Amino acid sequence: MQANPGRFAYQVFFHTDEARVLLDSNVERVVRSIMRASTDEPVAGEDLEFQSQMYGLEKVTGITKPSSPTATVSPPSSMLTQEDMQVYVSQFTQCGFLNPIRWYRNVENNWKWNQNIKGKKVTMPSLMVTAENDHILTPSMTKGMDAHCTQLTIVHVKESSHWIMQQQPQECARVMCEWLQKLPIQSATAKL
Repeated sequence: MQANPGRFAYQVFFHTDEARVLLDSNVERVVRSIMRASTDEPVAGEDLEFQSQMYGLEKVTGITKPSSPTATVSPPSSMLTQEDMQVYVSQFTQCGFLNPIRWYRNVENNWKWNQNIKGKKVTMPSLMVTAENDHILTPSMTKGMDAHCTQLTIVHVKESSHWIMQQQPQECARVMCEWLQKLPIQSATAKL
């Protein structure tokens, strides 16, 4: 991944102390840059230089996307109300970004742990929801999942981004409820 990070450059960048400092330096700027609906992009005047730093493009790949001289921050996303934005900003201001990026910092340990379960299959009913405009976890990445999950249902949601639950919450709820309703009832008695 370090040799050829591609669209996952941010994951390599998140291993650095520089990433945490940059993310914590201006929380609202970060939240506005990250929490974007697919219908929000591209936006005139967007702070592309900051985004290239934040996603590790500049540090990891050497690519810089210059912003226009008037760019300051990404405009508000259509998928978040001002109240939503303030909740995210308040929580990340209070707690910082270190804990959320620890998932990426633990990738090697996760890979090692996964070696212990190599060849095993998920046999319980499983649901995978993909988003048409997710440029990180692309819908094509589900190819072959059925070989590892014996009762897999894949639902593809159009006109949505990586933040599908924020962008299309009603559609996500509908998909999950329909999937849950189709599951066989195992027992009405608690087993605790």
